[in-house]
Amino acid sequence: MKVNLKENIVINNQLLPNNITNESVLKLFRLIDKVSFFDEVDKSMANVDDNFFFNEKRFMLKNSIIGKLLNLIVDSNYSNALNVGSGTGFTSAILSQISSFVISLESDKSLHEKEKKNLKIHEIENVKSVNEKLNNGYKNSMPYDLIFINGCLSESPKIFLDQLDSVGRLVCIESIDFHIKKIVQYFKKSKILERKEYYIVNAPLLL
Repeated sequence: MKVNLKENIVINNQLLPNNITNESVLKLFRLIDKVSFFDEVDKSMANVDDNFFFNEKRFMLKNSIIGKLLNLIVDSNYSNALNVGSGTGFTSAILSQISSFVISLESDKSLHEKEKKNLKIHEIENVKSVNEKLNNGYKNSMPYDLIFINGCLSESPKIFLDQLDSVGRLVCIESIDFHIKKIVQYFKKSKILERKEYYIVNAPLLL
């Protein structure tokens, strides 16, 4: 059996040391090749555990943050997910494995076009790529039972919470007091909304 050294670096050096031990999460990182979602010139950066910037405003979160977000949601199956700030499609490809359908929302036209190409290469057919502003969410396909936000929010995600189904969850990163950034999960059941804070992370501002 051929050993995948890049996979070992991500799992052994980035995920496991950050207490990301859920086998379902590790399986997703083995299944979806993150390197293939980068331009040729940037492929060497794909498995470095740092946030990668495509340009001044758009980025891809580092592996350990993506892993921590997934750790909160991966053991459920979803029918309709919204992926906000999808970049070139890596997290959309991952979410396609745990959701029947994914709306992949990206505001940057160039990244959106690359995402469509990448999803086609990977033969992922249950993701719809949408090129629109991020801050309004995507009402056309709501409600969602999962909303995944790829970056830090400067305020409460009220617009996105309004697009959740009567039973659903939203995972994101929020800037808390004194600019501390924490992973946050919202649970919605009927009219009851529960919010939980988790890990402190270093994530760029998305909205």
